[in-house]
Amino acid sequence: MKKSKYFLFIGLALLVVLIDQFSKAAAVTYLDEYVRNIVIKDFFSLTLVFNDGAAWSLFSGRTLFLIIITVVVSLLTIYQILYKSRTKFATISGSIFVGGIIGNLIDRIETGRVIDFLDFNIFGYNFPIFNLADTFIFIGVITLSIALYLEERNEKDD
Repeated sequence: MKKSKYFLFIGLALLVVLIDQFSKAAAVTYLDEYVRNIVIKDFFSLTLVFNDGAAWSLFSGRTLFLIIITVVVSLLTIYQILYKSRTKFATISGSIFVGGIIGNLIDRIETGRVIDFLDFNIFGYNFPIFNLADTFIFIGVITLSIALYLEERNEKDD
């Protein structure tokens, strides 16, 4: 494993965690729970909520289970990226994904729930409130899937 790959992965994942944790600290400091602070009328608000489940409150109240799953997925992803994947695209994608996972993991370990505050209403649908870590996880999953697919396809072409 190249040191530059390791530092890129760790550095970017740490940056993602810091951005996520800073945004959550600001939300807790400046927002009142369940109060909708309209930023763009009928589209975007900042609304502080605490979620003890995963996306859409799945597995609500199962904090230990979610912590275990998060740790396992993080370790498997870190192993895949640092020891198996060969492209910078996979390294960057994996670090964004892992950084997002760790951001939510910190919340779960500290408080047993995740801090959410991004509240969108899209075409009349009030989307579940989420946070930046969720965004990083989503982007990481999509881009990492593409990166791993391209790596596998390139192996078959060789």
